[in-house]
Amino acid sequence: MNKIIITGHGNFASGIYSSLELISGPKENVLVVDFLKEDSDDLLRENIKQLINDDDNYLVICDLLGGSPYKQAALLSCEHKNIRVVTGANVGGILDVSLKLNKLTIDELAKRVVEASLKNLQLVNLENDNKQEEVTDGI
Repeated sequence: MNKIIITGHGNFASGIYSSLELISGPKENVLVVDFLKEDSDDLLRENIKQLINDDDNYLVICDLLGGSPYKQAALLSCEHKNIRVVTGANVGGILDVSLKLNKLTIDELAKRVVEASLKNLQLVNLENDNKQEEVTDGI
């Protein structure tokens, strides 16, 4: 079975999960590990490690490259062949792969979350024609 572990600084992980749950309902195979100010790197590593077993595959999604959550996940991926690590994914990318967890291999999921996150990353440049219209009703 494939599982996702989201981790990051502060409440990044639980915040992302909260958004996923609001959009598409509870996800039993999406797990979270927050890295709070008072936590040590060793505690973070242990908290991630407690979620891992040898029977499942894990896609660990970290908030940013180079931070403690990434470093600890990367170290664990060196020890466990069933772990892949991705950094910088957004809600759209994570939502995409959370809906396909057992339809793709763990390597396909890792690639897919990057592709879907990039697709969801867009500069929105709405044309402004400088016309001022009076709004008479609405919010």
